[in-house]
Amino acid sequence: MHHKIYRYDTAPVVLSLEDVIDRIRAEKDEPALPLSATFWDVYEEIKTHREYSESHRRGGHKEHSIQQKAINNLKSIIGTDNEDITPLKGFARTLLEDILDYGTLSDYTLRRIANLDVGKIGSVVKELKKLMQELGEDYLEREKQRLKSISKEIIIAIENRNQR
Repeated sequence: MHHKIYRYDTAPVVLSLEDVIDRIRAEKDEPALPLSATFWDVYEEIKTHREYSESHRRGGHKEHSIQQKAINNLKSIIGTDNEDITPLKGFARTLLEDILDYGTLSDYTLRRIANLDVGKIGSVVKELKKLMQELGEDYLEREKQRLKSISKEIIIAIENRNQR
């Protein structure tokens, strides 16, 4: 059985479904309650905790800081108003989407992006062109097609709101 993460008070706690099933079980005719105003905030907190925990198993804070630096560099590149950068902004957006939503880039590629000196336009253009040539401009679309054939993780969130 896969373990689930549940939030009690302020800290997320990992429990199995068997540990909480009696607390979330409803009677057949019991009316559903609306989600609380904080449901989605708590859901994001739990999702972030899960992603943070997985990142620690894969390599920890250093990996996360490299990823964050790559994200910051790409956002900076996308926001740069320069005629040499403009044709590469679409590719930079693709890289950013990948990092934020798919995570297909190797640690080596993430480091290359994180190590870009966004103040040096010439070196940024050169490195982005090399990355585009190596990965292919449409690499993420190909990866998305491949991912469609792989089973996806589904997160089911249940809010236990006791009427009593």
